Amino acid sequence: KSGLTTGAITGVIDRLEKTGYVRRIRDSSDRRRLLVELIPENMEKISHIFQDLAQESAGFLSRYSEGELQTIIKFLKNSTAFAADYAKTLKKTK
Repeated sequence: KSGLTTGAITGVIDRLEKTGYVRRIRDSSDRRRLLVELIPENMEKISHIFQDLAQESAGFLSRYSEGELQTIIKFLKNSTAFAADYAKTLKKTK
């Protein structure tokens, strides 16, 4: 789950649609549903950005051993869960 509101998601999809990266299509089995479809031709225009990011990330991560990476992953999962739980606690105290 993204944690974003439906309005925020709609805004993101609106911007992606306006710039030509996605299109909305009706679900053929349920007319109430809208699906979001990528437009592959336009995605290819920016794919190099993600390829560069993947290469740079691989280089960055190669500094760490497998054990260190597992420790980092565990820390990130646990700290994210802790922060989410604490945020829920704060909302309850309002």
